[in-house]
Amino acid sequence: MASRVFTIPFNLRSTAEAANLAFPPADTGIREFLLQDVGKMSSANRQCRYLELFIAVFTEVEEAVKTLPKQMSIADLASAWRDYMEANWDTLYSSVVPQISMVI
Repeated sequence: MASRVFTIPFNLRSTAEAANLAFPPADTGIREFLLQDVGKMSSANRQCRYLELFIAVFTEVEEAVKTLPKQMSIADLASAWRDYMEANWDTLYSSVVPQISMVI
């Protein structure tokens, strides 16, 4: 599916589940960020935190897509993005959380 539809996958499973060789691997940095101090926050603050995450992810994705060769169709772009994500999954998401932490 990801070769035909542009997707931004997240895997929020716990690291305990990841120990069972689950695939794809957990995005622990994002999961930890989302769960950090969640019990101490108001609903509005949690929503702001989620929005900050999405802003940072979409900004990183936009920059990454700009580095891809021009594609003839949306399906071609989706396929090129999937290939990019296979090689850069960890790098993309690990750069997002520090950006958010500085903003909040």
